[in-house]
Amino acid sequence: MLISTTQVVYGFFIILTLTSNYGFVLGEIDQPGDHHFFGLLFTTALNGTAIWLKFRDQSEIANLMIASGLVAILQLMLATAIGFFSLYSTGAAMSTDSTVAIVSLASGALLANLVAVTAFVVNTLKRE
Repeated sequence: MLISTTQVVYGFFIILTLTSNYGFVLGEIDQPGDHHFFGLLFTTALNGTAIWLKFRDQSEIANLMIASGLVAILQLMLATAIGFFSLYSTGAAMSTDSTVAIVSLASGALLANLVAVTAFVVNTLKRE
């Protein structure tokens, strides 16, 4: 079996996206100290990179991975917008309400990323 460098790179990014998203979501939902805003930015950037890498693949399973990635990036971008507004327009620390909204959206993105990783594993096993 020949290992595709493209698949390895994509697998790296999609799994890193899932784990960084999980790392951001982990903690009490209403505790701003448990959810670092730069972790959210990092996860959003990784998710965008993973989507960009997958656009070259024309398989049916790739369409599912792209769709789930787009769902995740939409939720992460909304969470990031709420975070920017909360942090930089008020000049204070994030409130409990904004933290709950951000973590809720990031949790939805986590589920979408889990779908993408599951599809990636199925696609990889199917190729063998």
